[in-house]
Amino acid sequence: MEKMDRRTKYTLTTIKDSMLKLMEKKEISKITVTELCNLADINRATFYKYYVDIYDLIEKIELELYNDIKKSMDLIENNESIKPFIDSMIKIIYENQNACKVLFGPYGNKEFIRKIVYLGYIKSVTEWKNKLTTFSTNQIDYIFNFFAFGSIGIIEKWIDDKFKNSPEEISKLINDLCDNLLSN
Repeated sequence: MEKMDRRTKYTLTTIKDSMLKLMEKKEISKITVTELCNLADINRATFYKYYVDIYDLIEKIELELYNDIKKSMDLIENNESIKPFIDSMIKIIYENQNACKVLFGPYGNKEFIRKIVYLGYIKSVTEWKNKLTTFSTNQIDYIFNFFAFGSIGIIEKWIDDKFKNSPEEISKLINDLCDNLLSN
């Protein structure tokens, strides 16, 4: 992979940051390339050098965050527990606050946060099948959905609260709820 020069990196960061600022105030479908370019102080040709359209830009922002979280999942692949994944996911969300408050906010893609939480699906279901032996696979799928949507709610509340709690507190809350669910 070719190393990016500082000017290119600066330009791409400026475009991304400008897009996130616009998305704080309005839906993606209402954002124009002209508006974005004005805010980023670039010309349209520069934008189109890197992106096909606004949706391509958002897709790349989401993909970057998704890949960071996926990499953390890959690092804990041999671990029996989902806990390290949750800890890592929460840490990455915290480290990417600006992007996450927009991507998970009212104008973000609701499917994106689900996609992130579902990265832990296989590991969770495998772990839970061993612990919840009286439940069928179908019931464990329901339990995962209960846990996943509850976790999404906690993450969205944390973001709405402007990350008032530490990542460790949020991670502990989600992990404790999961442990309590599994131990009863």
